[in-house]
Amino acid sequence: MGTPAGRRLWLNAKWFTKLGDAIEREMAAWPAEREELLRSLGELDDADPHDGPAES
Repeated sequence: MGTPAGRRLWLNAKWFTKLGDAIEREMAAWPAEREELLRSLGELDDADPHDGPAES
């Protein structure tokens, strides 16, 4: 980190680590959130796990 370029690279590495951690947390939380969304639509039983909500 002895140069401005080194500092920018270090900060970018920190940012991408933080971003990756946030994405990992959101991906882990998504199945439960998706299930609750589908349940609120009354579509959980007939929903394909790879599809979004059924179209009307």
